Amino acid sequence: MGSGADQRPTEPAQRRLAAQPFRATMPAMGVFITFLLGIGNFAMHRAVLESGHPMLREVRWHASSRLGRMSMALEFVLLLAAMLLVDAGRTGWGMTYAVYSGLNAIVAWTIVTRRF
Repeated sequence: MGSGADQRPTEPAQRRLAAQPFRATMPAMGVFITFLLGIGNFAMHRAVLESGHPMLREVRWHASSRLGRMSMALEFVLLLAAMLLVDAGRTGWGMTYAVYSGLNAIVAWTIVTRRF
């Protein structure tokens, strides 16, 4: 009777165990969504770099291929940081990355369609 192994789990403990698979999928889903946003950001970034927009030609430092790759590396660092923070349970960073992606989409669209 003195051993704790004989005792059955209480009702709240059973509910807590049943909810764990759902909690485990939440960060994974956030990381997946952040990853998809990152793919979009990379595609938009590349489209802007290859657009041949006059604004990019005026900025000579950005037109060189070496610095274009550095800007893609910075994009990767942003994505990696957002994914790591979302995986750690910091959903605010995922929302911040989503806002960044939305603004990035607007700016990329205006540059690629030459509306700016």
